[in-house]
Amino acid sequence: MVNLFISNYHYQAPEWFWGLLIVPFMLYVQIKKETKKSGIWKFNGSFVPFSKFQTALVTLRWLFLILPILIYSLLILAMAQPYSWNENLNKYEENQYGIDIILALDVSLSMKATDFSPNRLEVAKKVANDFINGREGDKIGLVLYAGEAYVSCAPTLNYEMLVSRLLQAESSELEQGTAIGIGLGTAVAQFRDKSIKSKVVILITDGSNNYGEISPMEATQFAKNLGIKVYTIGIGSNGLAKTPVITPMGVVYENIPVEIDENVLKDIATKTGGKYFRANDENSLRKIYQDINALEKRKFRSDSYAMNPATPDTFLMLGTILFFCLLIFDSVIFFTRPNE
Repeated sequence: MVNLFISNYHYQAPEWFWGLLIVPFMLYVQIKKETKKSGIWKFNGSFVPFSKFQTALVTLRWLFLILPILIYSLLILAMAQPYSWNENLNKYEENQYGIDIILALDVSLSMKATDFSPNRLEVAKKVANDFINGREGDKIGLVLYAGEAYVSCAPTLNYEMLVSRLLQAESSELEQGTAIGIGLGTAVAQFRDKSIKSKVVILITDGSNNYGEISPMEATQFAKNLGIKVYTIGIGSNGLAKTPVITPMGVVYENIPVEIDENVLKDIATKTGGKYFRANDENSLRKIYQDINALEKRKFRSDSYAMNPATPDTFLMLGTILFFCLLIFDSVIFFTRPNE
């Protein structure tokens, strides 16, 4: 059954399966604890000797022990992002053109500045959404960064899932700061397949690098060595912009000068064969994405897929249901050791 499941699905982030290595240890601990017990069950306040209803109690006991392991395994499976190939589509889409793209989006607090309506971050997400939906046959991923960075979505052809992650991006998710080097480095690290010849990072920021252990130039060299082209976009109006600032009284908006380190962004683009763009408003940002959309395409084999009903959200929901079942089971029926 396990082999059948594995053969029918592929995974966007299979590295999460390393987390399953501790499952045998978890099972061993549970069994060891169970074999030391020779107690009784308590149903709604009434003790029942284990000798009665033995078959049912044994089943319930082992279910209670295995449920946490099952919940953990479902979480790992959801994080691995399973999908299934749709073989009926392959013969129609074997000769497509495309590139692999990572969007590296700055989600620092300054991206909430209101010189774009309603703010820079919302406009960046909206325009990126339109860009994604205008592509076809490209694997696109999403990296979010501020004072740190994380992979919101591994490169995928499932644009629906990608857009969902994009629209959920918020500035409060990460430590504050602008770590352009870490953001770019994290994006570059997503290109695991060395056979891919056309690789592009689109990096968006509204500031300058002021955080992180990796400098922008170190990340740029990393990208250059791997043949990755980086397009950089500086987003923000000229002059002053109402920008959120953290104070002892909370977050307040102040008129802050727009300071984009264009020299660094130009160097990143130039050294990797990309191009630097400056977006002063939503229209100019859209024009930039139109220019990037005209990138040279390459011929590749595209094994199209349709998401199976067992999507990551389905596994998360199932795990949540089992977790609440575990809580209910523990509160209504639980095992207790006999008094010594």
